[in-house]
Amino acid sequence: MPSYRAYGLRINSELHLPELLIGPAVDADVTIRLGDVRSPEASAIDADDYVRIEESDAYCRWSRVGKKEKK
Repeated sequence: MPSYRAYGLRINSELHLPELLIGPAVDADVTIRLGDVRSPEASAIDADDYVRIEESDAYCRWSRVGKKEKK
């Protein structure tokens, strides 16, 4: 998994981030993974965009930026 540095953070990302500086492979402060994400119950969402924080994970969704529709 490629490693990057930005804003004082070490980032490992499965998503190519060409605008960031590539850094050495190290333990990351932030890890970006691609895959299915559990969504909150529909009644808990007021908009298409949301952020959910859990004990060791954060889930962010911006419907016009980082959402892939299943067909």
